[in-house]
Amino acid sequence: MSDVDLTCYGTDDGQPWAVFRIGHIDPALVTLDEINAALDNSGYDAVEEAEVEHLWIVNDPEDAGEEGLYPWHWCQADTPDAIAITGVKFP
Repeated sequence: MSDVDLTCYGTDDGQPWAVFRIGHIDPALVTLDEINAALDNSGYDAVEEAEVEHLWIVNDPEDAGEEGLYPWHWCQADTPDAIAITGVKFP
């Protein structure tokens, strides 16, 4: 394991939404074992494959979901207040 600190976030309907770390790092540093550990720690099933990529999210505090869920939305790099992340986006 490469010791990349990953966090898993879920949707309001109980599905995994994303596993990621803040900031852009080399996607090759994120292992499938680390992704599955983050999923397991959040109560989700492991995946057999995952495409790690550079993505961007934005936080909208006025769109907060159920308690414990974060109001993150996918966005483009040029979106105001966009946060660069490295991780896996689930459908």
